[in-house]
Amino acid sequence: MHHINTNHPQSDTPRKSTDTYDNEKCDKCLQKLIFGNGLPLSIMESNDFKAFVESLNINYKIASRRHFTYQTLPAVYEKARMKQRTSLATCTYVSFTTDTWTSTSIDSYMAITVHFVDETTTFRSFLLDIIPFSMSHTAENLKEMFSNVMSHY
Repeated sequence: MHHINTNHPQSDTPRKSTDTYDNEKCDKCLQKLIFGNGLPLSIMESNDFKAFVESLNINYKIASRRHFTYQTLPAVYEKARMKQRTSLATCTYVSFTTDTWTSTSIDSYMAITVHFVDETTTFRSFLLDIIPFSMSHTAENLKEMFSNVMSHY
């Protein structure tokens, strides 16, 4: 506690709400918090979370969970996918890994990941897709599913 009291003293002046704020910046921060940390979208409906956000900025109104699900998340996904495509377009060599597994509810899936070294010599990996895989795990079926995913890139 000594460190906190010494290095992080509490201000006696209360924080004031300003009439100007950047709603778009707040939305981006909320997106980063939720999507970047794998938080459930249901957090947005929590009264405690709403009170916390209001305590930070009384002018900011949280978008609805529905808005995040059907508008924000697809837009963030598409932006990330375009960034992946741009990164891959500059690569000379790439390597792929695949993984197949069966969930506890007996559903089979296949994941495809691409690996490469970018123009700054940084090793990069992207998960390209996770797809349901109900067929037998033969080489021909794996090739077909892999080719289907690659057709989008």
